Amino acid sequence: MNNDDIVRANIWNESTEYCDCCGKQSKTIWEDLADASGWKSIYFVQWTIDEPQHMPSVDIVIGPWETTLCQLTAWWSPCFIRLD
Repeated sequence: MNNDDIVRANIWNESTEYCDCCGKQSKTIWEDLADASGWKSIYFVQWTIDEPQHMPSVDIVIGPWETTLCQLTAWWSPCFIRLD
């Protein structure tokens, strides 16, 4: 296996918020998996800290896509468009 074949996880960002239902602190992370040829997958994981009754939320995007900037709230964020 050469270095071009190695898939690595790259952290994009993380945030801390508060759960709407219980008020406890929750975290979200955004990461991608990529090798030398580019992205293979991106994922978002959100969980409520010290609240085992809350299941984590995991969103995974796999396959080819384009990325562009979209204004979702007051800030600009990458948006992903699935290519068929």
